Amino acid sequence: MTNYHVVFLQGDYSQVPDFELPAPHTYTKTVYPQTTLSQLHERIHDASILVFSKIELDAIALSPEVTPHLKLIVVVATGTDCVDLEVCRRRGIAVSNCPSSNVEAVSEHAIGLYFTTRRKMLQLHSMTRAGEWPRQKTLMYRALNKDGTPPLTCQEEVVGIIGNGNVGKRIAGIARGLGMKVLISGRKNDSTMTNGENRTPFDTVVKQSTVLFLALPLTDQTRHLISTPELEAMLPCAVVINVSRGGIVDEDALVKALQKDQIAGAATDVFSEEPSAPDNSALLREDSQDLNLVVTPHLAWLSQMTFNNYSRLLQRAVEGWSSGSRCNIVVAEKGSDAAADSMDYQTINMPGNASGIPPSDGATTDRPSRPLDYGNEQLSTVDDTGLSSPTPVPQSFTLRSLLVGLLIGALITFSNTYFGLQTGWISTMAMPSALVGFSVFKVMSKYLSYPFTPIENVLIQTVAGAVGTMPLGCGFVGVIPALEFLLRDGKDGPSGDGGTGEGGPLKLNFWKLAIWSLGVCLFGVVFAVPLRKEVIVREKLKFPSGTASALMLRVLHRSGQSDEKTRDGSGQSGSALRDDEEEALISRRESEDDNMLWKQDDSLARNNEKEDWRSKMRLLASAFVVSGVYTLFSYFVPQVRGIPIFGLSLAQNWLWTLNPSPAYVGQGIIMGPSTCMHMLFGAVLGWGILSPLAKARGWAPGSVRSWEDGSQAWIVWVSLAIMLADSLVSLGWLVLKPVVNNAPALKARFLSSSFGRWIGSKTPITSNHRSYISYAALSPISEEPSSIRSQPILSTGRCSEASDEGDEDAPPSQLISTRTVIILLPLTLILNVVCMHIVFGDIMSPLLSSLATLLAVLLSIMGVRALGETDLNPVSGISKLTQLLFSLATPASHFSRRTALVTNLLAGAVSESGALQAGDMMQDLKTGHLLGASPKAQFYGQMIGSLVGAVLSTAVYRMYVNVYEVPGPMFQTPTAYIWIFTARLVTGQGLPPMAWQASLVAGVVFAAMTVLRIVAASPIANGGHHGVTAPWRSWIPGGIAVAVGIFNVPSFTLARAIGGMIAWWWSRPYSKGPSSVLEPPTQQLAGSPNAQQVTGNEIQSTDGRRKADQTTKEADVASSTVVVLASGLILGEGIISIVNLLLASGGVPHL
Repeated sequence: MTNYHVVFLQGDYSQVPDFELPAPHTYTKTVYPQTTLSQLHERIHDASILVFSKIELDAIALSPEVTPHLKLIVVVATGTDCVDLEVCRRRGIAVSNCPSSNVEAVSEHAIGLYFTTRRKMLQLHSMTRAGEWPRQKTLMYRALNKDGTPPLTCQEEVVGIIGNGNVGKRIAGIARGLGMKVLISGRKNDSTMTNGENRTPFDTVVKQSTVLFLALPLTDQTRHLISTPELEAMLPCAVVINVSRGGIVDEDALVKALQKDQIAGAATDVFSEEPSAPDNSALLREDSQDLNLVVTPHLAWLSQMTFNNYSRLLQRAVEGWSSGSRCNIVVAEKGSDAAADSMDYQTINMPGNASGIPPSDGATTDRPSRPLDYGNEQLSTVDDTGLSSPTPVPQSFTLRSLLVGLLIGALITFSNTYFGLQTGWISTMAMPSALVGFSVFKVMSKYLSYPFTPIENVLIQTVAGAVGTMPLGCGFVGVIPALEFLLRDGKDGPSGDGGTGEGGPLKLNFWKLAIWSLGVCLFGVVFAVPLRKEVIVREKLKFPSGTASALMLRVLHRSGQSDEKTRDGSGQSGSALRDDEEEALISRRESEDDNMLWKQDDSLARNNEKEDWRSKMRLLASAFVVSGVYTLFSYFVPQVRGIPIFGLSLAQNWLWTLNPSPAYVGQGIIMGPSTCMHMLFGAVLGWGILSPLAKARGWAPGSVRSWEDGSQAWIVWVSLAIMLADSLVSLGWLVLKPVVNNAPALKARFLSSSFGRWIGSKTPITSNHRSYISYAALSPISEEPSSIRSQPILSTGRCSEASDEGDEDAPPSQLISTRTVIILLPLTLILNVVCMHIVFGDIMSPLLSSLATLLAVLLSIMGVRALGETDLNPVSGISKLTQLLFSLATPASHFSRRTALVTNLLAGAVSESGALQAGDMMQDLKTGHLLGASPKAQFYGQMIGSLVGAVLSTAVYRMYVNVYEVPGPMFQTPTAYIWIFTARLVTGQGLPPMAWQASLVAGVVFAAMTVLRIVAASPIANGGHHGVTAPWRSWIPGGIAVAVGIFNVPSFTLARAIGGMIAWWWSRPYSKGPSSVLEPPTQQLAGSPNAQQVTGNEIQSTDGRRKADQTTKEADVASSTVVVLASGLILGEGIISIVNLLLASGGVPHL
């Protein structure tokens, strides 16, 4: 039998539990409320187990003469820096602690100190009690900062946190919940930022923070971490809150900084010497009495929860040790399994122990421990047994995610090449890529060394999209087939010589195509980097597809973990979306009164979400199988691709057949009902009216299928005119829109200038000056950037400058540096020019290649902005605009037909590639921004994906053109004809009879229709409301959709129309108009009447809000479900077409 004597040295600081020791062990206990150093040796002499909170146990106290029977020390706190652990290790004395017990109490105390200091509550309280209010009439001036500015609100604060342990993380979570921007500091003087992900350099945190929280241990490196240089660098509106350790802040320097008004205030719960008094602390001297300085006596840890946690962990530590198990053991006794652990436990004092150890009489608090990396403390979680276990920091760039992204992208490349050669349609497949990537790692979760995070999922989506879009980015669905197959045979010559020959098709082998692809695939990615800060961080453009992907990823990954884990695992920003719509949803959810009911509902919702992703995967797989079976069947029975649903006569004479391809039905689902109906209108206009008309009037005397003199070629000119008209008007509005939107502000600024006032005094506009500015000031909130709304009205000086930079962004360590862009952008531009010269040097001069590249860079800005606002990247319009502009650089009088055509085609291809790459990169960056992913990781993932995709798409394209007839019945390459026809048009070559008259009429009509569609989406047609679209807009045909319906044969358009009707049917319960079910969730929230009720109706009941939220959620589920269905149908045919390709190359006969 072993009897242990348990001695409590500071019983006041913890509840004394009863222990249940395993037989034959027994125990007796002695409880002392407090213990001084003079009493220490006597009280610990007979102890087998010592329990205390903060008493210095040095080598003498731990010697065999003083503590001959000592077996176990339990520190009722997180930190163990008060114990000489090396002596304990040598003697075999086990040391245990109680980690994370005081996290909630200390974090809440820190936030309380912040509010007290920021609002000067103690001074205002004292003055109000002293009767100063009636005497002074107002005490507002005492609440102002010394520079006369009012206090900041939470949404204006930039919170810097030094010490990212449990307390630091909890403070960060509370701060974000209050609307503050949070910066997590790296180590001081660490320029390499090797201290972990999602860190901001120490100096940057000090300079930019308006609130600086200190929650880190005291070490030799952290002593006087905040001293004169740091305080001088801080903003004058900044406040410092210390709930960690005395000594981290230089108290004398802090008082001097407050006296000089270098900072606005400070608060501390800890002191360099405790207990503190005016004679040992500058913070309590008389000259600090009138400062905005709040002090509390090291009681931040005090709460009922802390006591309960201490008692629970203390009991488990003693009982676990006596039974041979390891519960929070910091140093293990000799002979145990834990003793063999080679880990250095000197620093396992858990950074969460900020302000968490109550001081004792005569005990010092400034004993330094071994150096600790306070910028990258390991996150720990406490499970049901009270054990602390490490949680790995998420990695932004991982080899496993890169490889999975490349594999998924390769499959998309086959799919896009297949559909691109057929109809010119490709898709980035962002959401399917993310879903498939998530499913792969979900299935393999048991075999993963660390958890799969949303950050990695974003990388998969980025890499897969980069690889999969290269068939379009490198021109393999349009320009390259035009160069290889559509240049006319015959002798080349200058325009006007009476000839039509263009020297015949270009012969481009695999290596030339690969070199061209490698040159054109990178510069758009690099140029997107400097655009990110403007369009995503500052302007917060929607990028609806990117936002929808972020929402889906958040739901998928939340199904397997708690929100808190998701936030902690996703870095500084967490996986919570930063957009206003998502914040509104979160705030409504958190405002529910019945917390227990909310937790039950949330648990049920998570179970539903977990089942939801499984059902989506089943749906994706089922759709894939159905589409794949059809694809194989269509190889052996090719007649199925052209079913004469309107009779044999229309099928044979006018090409009116139906291709019941599930993939094209899926494309129609994704396009939505409005776009599909406009395409169907185009098919009726082109193939039902214009084609028979041209044939009957003799304008196109050849066969309908002929691309030389048939009606198919004739109507393409009309399609081209419509496309050009729509593109030019849309791009023109894109340029003018910022000027129009900012006109009131620009005019008001001009009128407020001295010159403007002088002009106003001489002209009648003076009478309208006041009312006009008044109107401009009342612009809708939705149109104001959040950074402008967040600025204090009276703010001036450095704090005002700080608010200008308050747009939340990734930590600097995760951003692509300006130096990287300055180096890579010229290199990629030069690479493109060099590669073009290598491949086409005998036709296109380096000067023209350089001009085309620079023009592509400029026009990609338009593509990015259009994509961010409308979710449509007008790459087709941009390329046509480039062809039009470039025709001026290659006049027919100075260049041969072949040179002019090839140069024109390549210039357009470069512009299309640049706009595509920049837009694709920006969509993915939007997703990453919302989920807290590293832009740097995404950038390098996109670069790698683009390089791999360039080579892979070359190989896939070459496989298809070697096996199939291109152009031919299977792959008609309609976009290649659009390219070559545009080039011939702008270089002055003739049109078929009556084609220019018909094209002119169509261009004028659809230019007017495009203007009407623009008006329908403007405040003019919506009662002055921004972000709302008039319902009649869907009934005005869109030019691009109509043009696509004309240049594609009806069989594809009819299948897409069926898909559009399916999308309409699916969306009926959730939409009140003809808009597509695929409108991204943010658009639905921002623009629908329901969204206005949810966010703007002040008298709406809670039940009403819940119903609106439920309706929105159901609409989102329906939207994502139908996208998954469509993606499965598309991927099925696109990927299984590889099998058809192999069958065709092997000469397998059709039935």
